[in-house]
Amino acid sequence: MTDGSVVAQPSMLTLPDGLHADVPADVYHQREYGVVNKGLLDRVRVAPAVAKHWLNGEEEEPTPALRFGKILHHAVLEPDLYKRQYCVAPDFGDLRFKDNKAAKKEWLADHAGQTPVSSDEARAIGGMVGSLRAHPLASQILRDGQAELTATWTDKSTGLKCKARSDYWVERRGMLADLKTTEDASVEGFRKSIANYGYHRQDAFYRGGFLIAGAPVRHFVFVVVEKHAPFLVAVHALAPHIVQQGLDSIRADIETLARCLKSNDWPGIDPSIHIIDNLPFWAA
Repeated sequence: MTDGSVVAQPSMLTLPDGLHADVPADVYHQREYGVVNKGLLDRVRVAPAVAKHWLNGEEEEPTPALRFGKILHHAVLEPDLYKRQYCVAPDFGDLRFKDNKAAKKEWLADHAGQTPVSSDEARAIGGMVGSLRAHPLASQILRDGQAELTATWTDKSTGLKCKARSDYWVERRGMLADLKTTEDASVEGFRKSIANYGYHRQDAFYRGGFLIAGAPVRHFVFVVVEKHAPFLVAVHALAPHIVQQGLDSIRADIETLARCLKSNDWPGIDPSIHIIDNLPFWAA
């Protein structure tokens, strides 16, 4: 029995500015008006209307790539959690048959609270973890540090609360490391990923935010591992002018977000005719 009072949900808005080691994932990933993360700013860049749609809690089904990336993060950066949270599901055969469906139902009940992964996923995860541990540089970067450290800070220009959650922070090196999965870990391949996913924006946002929150960031690196055998690994860092480009881009979107929040006006794409006067360099 309860007294009928409403228990307030934890909010990132009330978390003091600074570094926080134990923010639960579900609290960190809440969508809140007035709280800024890189994912929200990426949506502002598409159109403020997209950002508002996301802030209103519209569910987005996790893509297979995002799900797989999350599993790998746990396996590499939080191996004890990976062992507790995940289990390899057997092949139950054709689930159109009653016995197979019953076997799966029984197995899921026996493993309640754990997340099943397929045997193919488990083999790939094992191969990727092995490659990262064998890599002379990546293995050194991803050690003696802290996983999932949260930084919160207030943007001076807009007064908005900002948050970022690092994959790995190595204090003695002043290094933030971000673990990425990819189809192509080469320099040229990752250059395309930077453009496609705005990794230069992430670098700038995290680097600046962690500095304000009290972490003396001197380096930001991307540890990249391919999702297919032989699971090639590379470590990439961005040149200062690329980071500055990301910062300029992020700053423009924070200012746009602040205006939208103040006016409650969330425009879509500019409603005019857009003249396309060039094509991507790779177009025929």
